Amino acid sequence: MPFFRPYPFELTPIGKIWRAESKPMPSASPAYPDHDREYTLELDAVFYEGCFGLDTISHLTVLYWLRDADRSVLKSNPPDGGDSIGIFASLSEDRPNPIGLGTAAIIRIEKNLIHVRGCIDCQSGSTLLDLRPRFSWQPAPDEAVLPLDAGP
Repeated sequence: MPFFRPYPFELTPIGKIWRAESKPMPSASPAYPDHDREYTLELDAVFYEGCFGLDTISHLTVLYWLRDADRSVLKSNPPDGGDSIGIFASLSEDRPNPIGLGTAAIIRIEKNLIHVRGCIDCQSGSTLLDLRPRFSWQPAPDEAVLPLDAGP
């Protein structure tokens, strides 16, 4: 990896992500229909007030920490065996700042537990970093241009 000096900064985890099913994800690709799964986003009690108003929106953007990522990787090999591509054009969890990004529909909210269904490609027990409402101006999944390693 080329020399790079990280700038110190601090993240405050807001909770954990629990996957309802225990079978592993087939890939980090949104091309797999198996990504429509249920999760429970468990916010630490101190962040409970931050849930107020969530009942007025339908979808969330979920940011989380990819705990097993290799932070030194700058190229990725697509699952189809094609030529390697730069990590920023890839869906690989290996990246300099392993922050995962997913979108999920809110199913129900029980105090600090937010039950969702969607594409959050992480291990059960992963660290939840932030939640954002998904706005209508963001492209819907069927309108999005997929990265080269997203599959057919």
